[in-house]
Amino acid sequence: MVTTNAQSELYQLAYTSTAVNRLPKEELDILLHKARKANTDCFITGVLLYKNDKFLQVLEGDKDTVKHLFEKIKKDARHVDVELILVNPISSRVFPDWVLGIAVEDEDFTKIPPYFSLVSIVPFCVRSMHASADLIKTLSKFLD
Repeated sequence: MVTTNAQSELYQLAYTSTAVNRLPKEELDILLHKARKANTDCFITGVLLYKNDKFLQVLEGDKDTVKHLFEKIKKDARHVDVELILVNPISSRVFPDWVLGIAVEDEDFTKIPPYFSLVSIVPFCVRSMHASADLIKTLSKFLD
């Protein structure tokens, strides 16, 4: 579980974007490794979904840190059409144990950790009992 010593306002942000090029597993592995390192360093948790060359990412953490990270993410040349779709203060993290979980559409990926199937993400959020109706709706819409 990711924790911080200082009491800070927890914030959840979700965005969608489109990959400039289809990302092979090797590139997703590199992206995941770098993002997990950065997220660990600044106490960010969340999940990254990848389907049909589209991304949906949920970030959770200190409000200023999440905003700063999102500004950095928007400048990443690997994706375009970055659209902010959800911004909420939260009382607790939906993904407290996930420095960055990753779910993909390709079933071949999901046979190898740390990837898991997209179809498991909404049931997970519902079971976590911390997911807002807005987040569940956002994730469900992405999966349609």
